[in-house]
Amino acid sequence: MADICTKFHRVHPETSKYCVESDTNLSLVATPGELKLYKCKNNMWDIVTPIMSDDQHVGYIFSGQFFFDDEPLDYEYFRSQAKKYDFDEEEYIVALNKVPRLSRKAVNTSMAFLMTFANTISQLSYSNYKQARLLSERDLLVNALKESENREHARLEELTAVLDSVPSAVAIGHYSKMLYITGNKLFYEWTRLPEGTNASKNAHGEESFKAFRMLKDGVEIAPQICW
Repeated sequence: MADICTKFHRVHPETSKYCVESDTNLSLVATPGELKLYKCKNNMWDIVTPIMSDDQHVGYIFSGQFFFDDEPLDYEYFRSQAKKYDFDEEEYIVALNKVPRLSRKAVNTSMAFLMTFANTISQLSYSNYKQARLLSERDLLVNALKESENREHARLEELTAVLDSVPSAVAIGHYSKMLYITGNKLFYEWTRLPEGTNASKNAHGEESFKAFRMLKDGVEIAPQICW
């Protein structure tokens, strides 16, 4: 920002009000995806372009202040400004002379750069927004899965406690074809198996349990008949 703004226009209450009005009222008409070139109420040029994220307006990029090099500088106007607002006229004019004077070609180049820059920020903002939303949804899903897992674990512990209190051996088939069979504590004591052992004779390969036979009317039957 130019010295004439930071040391004079932004300091005096009246001219500062003009700065705010210019930044708010004039920039509000800037169309998304376009740049607006406007003269602020302190008589200098500014450029503004909106920053968008997922069709939502999230901010602006401003560039200024400057004069065009092909326009005459109205010293009398700024001297009158110095007198009106009690600025040190000599220092005010020195600051005025420091304001950049740009060719229209240079301004057009700057506007093209700002347009690209604003689009880049908009895309990054939207990407970050989508990533944050996906991370939030992922966290919700992970938390839901953890809660579900905790509930199932609690139910399993409750069922195990109930079955272990039953004065009978209980075997549980976990699949329709009895590929996995476990039992309560008494079941493992009677079968002399380590707790958690798969007692299924239908299990695949070497997992198939060989320590007992299944008989019907004294005749051994195939495990497949049991399901």
